[in-house]
Amino acid sequence: MFECNLCDRRFYKKYKLNKHMKWHSDLKAYTCDQCGKQLSSKYILESHIKSVHLKIKHKTCEDCGKLFFNLGDLKNHRLIHSNQKAFLCELCGASFKQKNSLLSHKKGMHEEMHYKCTLCDEKFHRKSNLNNHMLRHSYARLYYCDVCHQAFKQKCLLAKHNRDVHITTRPYQCTLCSATFKTAPVLKQHGKTHMKSRT
Repeated sequence: MFECNLCDRRFYKKYKLNKHMKWHSDLKAYTCDQCGKQLSSKYILESHIKSVHLKIKHKTCEDCGKLFFNLGDLKNHRLIHSNQKAFLCELCGASFKQKNSLLSHKKGMHEEMHYKCTLCDEKFHRKSNLNNHMLRHSYARLYYCDVCHQAFKQKCLLAKHNRDVHITTRPYQCTLCSATFKTAPVLKQHGKTHMKSRT
């Protein structure tokens, strides 16, 4: 809760307090066309015109002093000051200030889990939760070695594994020392060692 140190009004959000504080610091830049009174904000000017010149009776929030010209708006506003949670879950006793919060709670906590992962059988209340879960499986390893069944995320890593682990032939031979290798790039790399030894 954020409180104005000039008028004791309280706000749930800091940006609303900052906006309110600007009203205190602003020059009275808004002038009433009907009586010439200078006011610090457009909202206060509109409230002044409605209450003084149009004689519309306003309703005041008893907790923070905010003015409302519509009783319904005042009632909705008063909910922020109330600790009363009007919406009760009949299944577990949890209570909520808003109906949407109660509905979300019921769906998430009490409904049957309708969404089942086809890969691991885990169940979820919401499709969005299943979708997030499925992302984990999309990172699963997709390429499997036919010989040892080890899994790899990329095809090239599987090919390297087969070459390094399962291929026993070494068809690439060095013409300088007769060393043999499984791949041409490794033979080429080996050839560089002979060039270094000559220098």
